[in-house]
Amino acid sequence: MRMSWRYSVLMLLIGIWPQVGCLQLQSGKSVEEKPPMQKDGAKHEAPAETPMSVAMNAKTNEDAAKYAEAITLYEKLRVMDANQAHYATKKIALLHLRNNDLDRSAQEYELLWRNDPRDSDTLCALGDIPYRRGHFGIADKLFRDALIRRPDHPQALAA
Repeated sequence: MRMSWRYSVLMLLIGIWPQVGCLQLQSGKSVEEKPPMQKDGAKHEAPAETPMSVAMNAKTNEDAAKYAEAITLYEKLRVMDANQAHYATKKIALLHLRNNDLDRSAQEYELLWRNDPRDSDTLCALGDIPYRRGHFGIADKLFRDALIRRPDHPQALAA
């Protein structure tokens, strides 16, 4: 049986073509590139966010006065890392206070106060909220409670 040279070239191309890669004709259609495969066949994924990277991104947004984005990241941090939940809750409450969202700020500070009723900073912040609303009697009581726990508290003394 005699093989023509065309048949030999075709067989050679069939064996080599997948190794070299296919050339695509110009048809005006875009082709999505697939992500490279790892040796075990799993897809290459972006590295997962760590609590440290979330905290750094939140601080960056806070410094740039992007409070909504910072609050979202601090809420994510609070869920991700139980060790940083107290810190994240304080930041969330402070950012809501900076945005004059007094109701949300009060909710966050009350959550902090329930976890640590002796925290004079939280009591002082809780006093600041009724003070901003014009409820001076409630604010005065909370500032006095903060001063009982810490007599030299600067914000409570100034109020």
